Amino acid sequence: MKTIDDTKVESCYNYPLVYKPKKLEEQTQIINDFFDLGSPVGLIIDATKKRLSRFLLPPNSEGIFVVPHWRAVSPSYNEAVQKVFSVLQNERRFVNMQKNEEEKLILGCDPRTAKAFEILSQQIWHKKPKAGSDNFPHILIVPAQLGIRYRGWAPKKVLEALKKNEFCLDVFTVSIILLTHPERFTDIKDLWIDCAGSKCSLFQNTTSQTYRNRLLIQEEQTPYFWFKDGKVYFSIGSSSNAAPIAGSATGFTFSHVSI
Repeated sequence: MKTIDDTKVESCYNYPLVYKPKKLEEQTQIINDFFDLGSPVGLIIDATKKRLSRFLLPPNSEGIFVVPHWRAVSPSYNEAVQKVFSVLQNERRFVNMQKNEEEKLILGCDPRTAKAFEILSQQIWHKKPKAGSDNFPHILIVPAQLGIRYRGWAPKKVLEALKKNEFCLDVFTVSIILLTHPERFTDIKDLWIDCAGSKCSLFQNTTSQTYRNRLLIQEEQTPYFWFKDGKVYFSIGSSSNAAPIAGSATGFTFSHVSI
């Protein structure tokens, strides 16, 4: 767990030299191997490239990332995350540190992040997802950076410093990116990824009616991914704590559209 109690600290941690964002075609094909994208891959790639040609890569983003809409994976956000975790466990050595018999972690998407995905959906596909509706794109195109911009920053401070078109990435999005980009984690010194775009609640896992909905954490927590001994780990930590080895991943809307 991260324990440095400050909002910003100096950091020289970086990405692995072998990491760089993959081409749109390669990302889409990897995702299609595990999830239903609703249309043939070739059609998705052609349509995406045509629509992307109208936009420039937003400043501060390091590349374009392809992510399925979480509702294309499961009706529940938390269940969608767990399904991606299962794929990660099958594809590489992955450890969910929050999975145990005593506690139950429920994940959700931060409102600002959810709104940003609606904007990106409208910009690329001219669709605005609505609750309870099937009118959502199976694929989202997300300009993003995976932590280097805010290395050494506490997640809470990052949320206060976001640009008007910037938002924090959530656990589902980052876990998909780690699936399509396993090179992002190769060494213990690789920069950890904070996911301040997800809200999390930790409950006591019990059959007792008295304690079933007992919330175990009071302060704000941020989920994060890290790497050690050849394994990718997932855990949560205080949103107020900064660590030089960690940085928040953020995304951007196109054309500086405010969120």
